[in-house]
Amino acid sequence: MDFEKIKNIFSKKNRLFTFLSFFVIILLILYFKTFFTKGVYFYDKFLKKEVRNSEIHYYNKKIDIIVDRIDYNNTTVTYNLPEGLKKEFYIDYSTVNNLDFKINSIKNEYGNTLFEGNYQIGTIWLKDKNGEPIFDAPSLRIGGHSYVTFEATPLNTLNFAFSANDRFRGDAGPLMMAILIFILTFIDIKYPLFFFTLNHFLDVKDPEPTDFYLSMQKASWVVMPLIGILLMIAAIQT
Repeated sequence: MDFEKIKNIFSKKNRLFTFLSFFVIILLILYFKTFFTKGVYFYDKFLKKEVRNSEIHYYNKKIDIIVDRIDYNNTTVTYNLPEGLKKEFYIDYSTVNNLDFKINSIKNEYGNTLFEGNYQIGTIWLKDKNGEPIFDAPSLRIGGHSYVTFEATPLNTLNFAFSANDRFRGDAGPLMMAILIFILTFIDIKYPLFFFTLNHFLDVKDPEPTDFYLSMQKASWVVMPLIGILLMIAAIQT
């Protein structure tokens, strides 16, 4: 094999490596853009948050929940749900501090008062006008022809109104596990005997791996990254 043929082989390998590296970088950019998308989870479905003019939209392909902060004391929350279902709630409130609000009233589109009391961002219950904790029982059940039924409770309506449940789409737990798997796999590929020696150096002198161990190790170099990829997908899957 002459020098030119060798040069062409390495040149092709470099081009392939460059292409794969560029492809992986693009995928990672798209992945982390999705992972750090701001929004909320509503009935186990992620709703992306987007500000349009004076309105805040929490939406996906089938749901669009609109928060219209009319002024410092009045907010409208509109639920646009599957099957053409639509419900509106009007919130009249006074600010106590950055976390606490006096809810003068939550009314539906018919003018019926659903709640009066106190609300605190981050709480899992509301308080009535006397300051007594109350369970947030469903005030309105929104159902269509499908099996999916939505409950527009005072608490989740207020959480939308004050952006209390905003979060990133991704779950850090599975992502951290995936990153750990990738790091350990990289170390194992770079230093094949590192973990084997680490496991046996205290009780065996000059340990050597068997052929079976080496075969399983090479198989793990494929299996473990696949598990890591599945964990990354699980971290943003809804």
